[in-house]
Amino acid sequence: MFALFRRLPWIYQIGVIVVLVAALIILGFLALQQFQAGAAPEEEEVSATVDVGGLPQFLPPEQPQGVHVTGVGEVLRAPDLAIVVFSVEANAATAAAAAANAEEAAGAVAEDVRDLDDIGLNDHDVQIGGVALAPTYQAKERGGTPAGYTATATIRIRVTKLDRAADVVDAGFAAGADALHSLTYTLADEGSHTEDALRLATIAAATKARAIAEALQGRVAGLINIQEEVDVFAATVKKVDPAQAKLATAAPGQVTIRAVVRANFAFE
Repeated sequence: MFALFRRLPWIYQIGVIVVLVAALIILGFLALQQFQAGAAPEEEEVSATVDVGGLPQFLPPEQPQGVHVTGVGEVLRAPDLAIVVFSVEANAATAAAAAANAEEAAGAVAEDVRDLDDIGLNDHDVQIGGVALAPTYQAKERGGTPAGYTATATIRIRVTKLDRAADVVDAGFAAGADALHSLTYTLADEGSHTEDALRLATIAAATKARAIAEALQGRVAGLINIQEEVDVFAATVKKVDPAQAKLATAAPGQVTIRAVVRANFAFE
């Protein structure tokens, strides 16, 4: 075969070589295609973690359910502080004039009340609040230029001698107060009374949890979590005119401190 090839003219020899090379290239390409078609696809590796941009993150275990209970505790205490709030009003054609008149009227009330004998009021006990302004209009008109302005100012007085609260009210009205805005009988220091209410609420919650556990033939194994909230309900009279002032100061009532505890106890 090789001798026959050597007898061929050189031009034919080159042609035979080109044909053989082309055939080899085609056969190699076909073999590669067949190999790729029959090979099993590689499985994609599944990552067990996710990059969240920092330290590895883990989901916390589920919170144990336990026994959820609510305990309520209330204590009643006699008030030892009265908060008297007067209001005065002033009208003028301009807002500035109305505000100035209201501040002057409030100052007169504060001064007369502060000068009451045997009560011991100081600047901390008697304070003048801010001035609120409201435009006034002619009858049946609500828009355009106001006909004038009404200014309202408040005077807040702390009275620790509750038996003198009526004297403070009388002095305020005598000095020009337009209304007793509010009168509140409360506690000067709520701290210890709040603790008493919380203690009662916690005991009530624990007692409920034990009763539930015993009924289920189990026991309370410990506290999982607990939340609390406290409200103080003072004896308050609001918006009293001079004719009702004596009635408002007659009975101070009692202050109620109410605590609510929501607890979750482990059960086993």
